[in-house]
Amino acid sequence: MFYFLRFLLSFSASVSRWLVGQLPRLRMQCFQGILGGFLLVFAVAIGNAQEFTPEHEVVQDMVKRGVKYLVATTNSHSELGQSYRMLVAYTILKATEDHDHPMVKKEIQNAIRFANDARNGAAKVTKLHEGNYDASVVTMFLAAHDPVAHRKSLEDLRDFLVARQHDDGAFNYPTENKSLEGDTSQSQYVALALWSLKQVDIKIEPIVFEKLTKWFIKAQGNTGGWIYHFPDPNSTPTYSMLAAGLSGTLASADAIGLLRGPGAALAQSVDEDDDVPKAFRRIAIEKKVNSRNEAQISVPRSSIERTVRGAELWISKNAFSRNDIPWYYYCLYGRERYESFLELFRGTREKSPAWYNTLVRSLRASQDESGGWGINKDRPDPIGEGYTATSFAILFLLRNTQKSIGDLKIADSVGGSGLSGLNVADVAFVDGKVVDKSQVTSIEDAMKLLESEQENSPQDQLLADRMKLDADPVKRKEQLYRFARLLRSPDTRARRIAAKLLGRGDDLDFVPDLIFALSEGEKDGQVLRLAENSLRILSRQLTTYILPREGIVTAADRVKAERYWQSWFLSIRPDYVFIE
Repeated sequence: MFYFLRFLLSFSASVSRWLVGQLPRLRMQCFQGILGGFLLVFAVAIGNAQEFTPEHEVVQDMVKRGVKYLVATTNSHSELGQSYRMLVAYTILKATEDHDHPMVKKEIQNAIRFANDARNGAAKVTKLHEGNYDASVVTMFLAAHDPVAHRKSLEDLRDFLVARQHDDGAFNYPTENKSLEGDTSQSQYVALALWSLKQVDIKIEPIVFEKLTKWFIKAQGNTGGWIYHFPDPNSTPTYSMLAAGLSGTLASADAIGLLRGPGAALAQSVDEDDDVPKAFRRIAIEKKVNSRNEAQISVPRSSIERTVRGAELWISKNAFSRNDIPWYYYCLYGRERYESFLELFRGTREKSPAWYNTLVRSLRASQDESGGWGINKDRPDPIGEGYTATSFAILFLLRNTQKSIGDLKIADSVGGSGLSGLNVADVAFVDGKVVDKSQVTSIEDAMKLLESEQENSPQDQLLADRMKLDADPVKRKEQLYRFARLLRSPDTRARRIAAKLLGRGDDLDFVPDLIFALSEGEKDGQVLRLAENSLRILSRQLTTYILPREGIVTAADRVKAERYWQSWFLSIRPDYVFIE
């Protein structure tokens, strides 16, 4: 990349010097046209060479403009259906993380009412033609907003959806032709909704996911694709249904531990379920439910592997072409979903994959002046005046599914000689031996790393994620005490790891230590934010942020956070005395 850009700059300078020399024989208009055309080509080349991520300023600007369009458009269309309004509000919540956004607050009340109607068996919900879609989007919205506060509503939605599952595992419209077993699109939305509930520790019987996984596998065609309604001999597979079918398969399989957890057998993935408090498990595999071994899971992992291979074969023969996909934006977000689940399936991910870069550039070119997609000269959205297309586009740009899945090992192509392709910054000496920091899970080895090194590296920031606290309560307590002492270490790296790990111990005795960490001044605020994150986990207040989410943390911010968390702790342990 560097050499390519340097060549372009050198070439542009040479062309400019030549043109200046030819000015006497050229009209100024001609010169401006040639130079302008060259600069345009140069700008396009630079744009195509960029590597995008959801945090890239270009992507962030696209998202902000899209949100602005959604707010303006939705406010002018009060007749929008339930699932459309919820989709827009869910997108705004994910894009802004603003729980107090007017549109989010308004639709949260509507979502709660929908859940109440579902619980009470109200006809306006139970007989709703698109009830599965509506309930699924409402579920994902409430789970993303506040899974603790909305737990009763989420349980009601779970019961509503599970009750609508067919005996063969699929979901369909209530008035659909009974000869058709299931609707691939609806089934994948319900799979995503139930998967979201598992993440926030809402109990769902494994048989629900097992039946759903089996149905997706059965519905996959011989060519590796899926059709809209199964079985239907007159239908042909489409990219939209491939995205739905593959996403639904992998989401359901993950919920029963076949991607990460029991039966996954992914040596390169990081399984931290044993250490994360139940209320904060991103991939919640409840031990009491899923303590079974792989032999007890009625869907073998080999079936998922065959399904993935078949889907990849279909993808290799069917290009993801904008012009050939009628439901393009629906499919676009489906693409992000299945790509994210495939990352989980393989246990690794790229920071800026080629498919994401290509589609970001496409979305950048097709975004309307108003900020929306799927309107005016752009391919119109078949199911709305741009708000659905724009919502799907924004969720794609955010890599929403990837963020919901959580952290995986990032693929790194930089090698160190003699170290099997490891980045030399990510190895260290422990007891005189060269070790890969990404494999360090022992508390003792991690302590030795902290004591022996002075330099930070990317892997140091992940040590806390990989450490496994002892299962023995006495030994575990001692380990937590050691990390609590590290909160007073002069080493910033050690304090960061301690602040992050103490939240995973699920032990309220260490709340005062974390509150102490809030009182410490620090330039970048990372220790403070990690300490508050641990307090959020221990208190089960997952959406409470007292410190600013980004930027500088001021002394006033620290005092405010310290007082808030002290007040909460005293509400559960009123006899505790904080020493100023």
